[in-house]
Amino acid sequence: MNQPAKQSLTDYRDAIDTLDDQIIALIKQRIAIVADVGRLKRSEGHTGLLVRSGREGAMVKRVYDAFAGSDFLPAAAAHIWRTMIAASIHFESPMSISVSAQPDTQHLYWLAREYFGTFVPIATASTPGNVISDVTDGKVNIGVLPTPDADRHWWAMLSPNHEKSPKIFAHIPAVVTAHQAKSMVGALALGCIMPEPSGDDVSYFSITLNETVSTSKLQTVFKQCKLNASFINSLAQPPIRRLLVQIEGFYDTGHADITKLRAALPDIDIFWLGAHARVIIDSQK
Repeated sequence: MNQPAKQSLTDYRDAIDTLDDQIIALIKQRIAIVADVGRLKRSEGHTGLLVRSGREGAMVKRVYDAFAGSDFLPAAAAHIWRTMIAASIHFESPMSISVSAQPDTQHLYWLAREYFGTFVPIATASTPGNVISDVTDGKVNIGVLPTPDADRHWWAMLSPNHEKSPKIFAHIPAVVTAHQAKSMVGALALGCIMPEPSGDDVSYFSITLNETVSTSKLQTVFKQCKLNASFINSLAQPPIRRLLVQIEGFYDTGHADITKLRAALPDIDIFWLGAHARVIIDSQK
């Protein structure tokens, strides 16, 4: 009986090269379709940054899930697709980024570089307010700022009275390990775009209220409106307070549940800050 020929290292390398050629050809086909999509969008009047944040989030999640349990790390696959998505956006509508470069936010430059690609120009700004101004004034089309916590109040600089006030549309990074999720300081990306649902999202609202409305009352009304909310930051500006609220799911300013919230609390101002796809917690070792 004839034995099958033993594969040599050269044979394996040739097979990998053949697959690489196929992958390269497919990526070229993909960017050709991206070019067609860009032309279609512009013919329909779309201008500015052509980011579809919900679709991007859904794509990364789909790729991550497709590689779950395989020999190729799903987080690595998600990173490859994130880079390909960013390259496609940059091809359609060139991106430019401003990041906050304060002593405790030096990591933002590298987070932005990893998420949006090494090919995108990144400028540094001395304060979060300058980052927001850079986006609002059109100097760049993306701003990257640290995830808000008890000491970070840049979200209060986003104005409901400014028609070009940027919106939160992405969390950086998109995938983190369980260990990183406990200690890592991530970032949020902002732009003058309209965030979209990915299917698994979190939303942000700024709430302005007077001192007579307690946080306890707010929490009660949120529950009555079936909104799973976390109050993650507050800023006292007597006689008013401003709260940063994160809500599980995709909610924009016109959502029916937000309309109910406004009706239940007529004395407060509610301003939608944006939304992003939920961060993927990578548990595969």
